[in-house]
Amino acid sequence: MFCGEHERCTRHVSPNSLVKASETIRREPVPVPDEMRERRELGFDYGKFDFVLHEGRAILLDANKTPGRPQNLAKMFAAGAADLADGFEGLIRQAI
Repeated sequence: MFCGEHERCTRHVSPNSLVKASETIRREPVPVPDEMRERRELGFDYGKFDFVLHEGRAILLDANKTPGRPQNLAKMFAAGAADLADGFEGLIRQAI
């Protein structure tokens, strides 16, 4: 997830082969893969990328310009929202 120059990345572990945030059994912050920083080429300033790691390389599965959140993860998302808000402020400064 990212806004302007601010970003965060969370690994979601699920017992299911199709991983949904609401069904994860473990979540942990991880570094953002370099491949996912190519978002400017896709025209993104704010959003969320879903990806998998395969043989050490990040592969983009879905690009979301208007990411939502499951109710059971509201507290986790709120904790990172302040940093993303700083990214939004940076975008506003660039536009002025």
